[in-house]
Amino acid sequence: MSDDIEPCPNCKTDLLVGGAQGPYYRWQCHGCGERWGTLPNEPIDYDAVATWFEPRSPDGTRLHTDRNCPSTDTILTRTPAEAKDSRHGRCLTCGHTVIADE
Repeated sequence: MSDDIEPCPNCKTDLLVGGAQGPYYRWQCHGCGERWGTLPNEPIDYDAVATWFEPRSPDGTRLHTDRNCPSTDTILTRTPAEAKDSRHGRCLTCGHTVIADE
């Protein structure tokens, strides 16, 4: 096993382990799908982005900072003020940022 990659808690090996996608987990096992090693993160401030993106479907909608985020479909644009007033939360992938490890 490698010293810098944590072994999968299910498979007990790091053979199929790689960096996880998204802001919440450090590792993902490509064998069993387990994700672990949470990272501290925080939502991106509405005013830190010039344009927010919102899918047209209102069901389960999240506001996006990246128009090409994999979680989006047909897009509406929002200003930071409109995004702040929206009833939708920020995307868990592009609308949050990982706080640097110390």
